Amino acid sequence: MVDADTSELDRQWALKEAAKLLADGKPRNAREIAALTSSGRAWLYKPLVNNVLTREGKYLFIYDYSSLTYRLTRDAKEG
Repeated sequence: MVDADTSELDRQWALKEAAKLLADGKPRNAREIAALTSSGRAWLYKPLVNNVLTREGKYLFIYDYSSLTYRLTRDAKEG
């Protein structure tokens, strides 16, 4: 379960960091995204990544159910 104490600022930071990471076009799963963006913020973990990307990021990210990975939408890459 995702920590209810996660602030809106932290969630927005996680969303921005995931978008920066996925801008290279390589699909990644939530565990990889958490590991690669948690260098300064140890609190970022897989369930939080999944929660933020599916809620706040629902128009920015596409989830591939066959490979369990996220990638940026075409619109997110362009703008």
